[in-house]
Amino acid sequence: MIAKITYCLVAAVLLFSGRPVTAAGQSVSPAVQRRVGQLLKQMTLEEKVGQMTQVTIEVVSAVKKDSEGPHALDPAKLEDALVNHHVGSIFNVWDSGAFALDHWQ
Repeated sequence: MIAKITYCLVAAVLLFSGRPVTAAGQSVSPAVQRRVGQLLKQMTLEEKVGQMTQVTIEVVSAVKKDSEGPHALDPAKLEDALVNHHVGSIFNVWDSGAFALDHWQ
């Protein structure tokens, strides 16, 4: 699934860039272009829209940020966002701040 998401994100960049190039400005090989095209053809419109959706970590968290308990992700909310809604990315941002690196280790 991670590979599919990665290819879809690459495909989105290629679709909107006008010419197929990598982030380093190199041309994308025809094989990669074909593979991205194949993946896009397999995806439903709902999956494509979901991959472009970006949510904050609050959407998949178990508790409110201002609560007394420690922060934790809610597995059911996370599954719903990723599996049912095909969310493309989750930002480590809540209100005006983010959780520090040591929070995730």
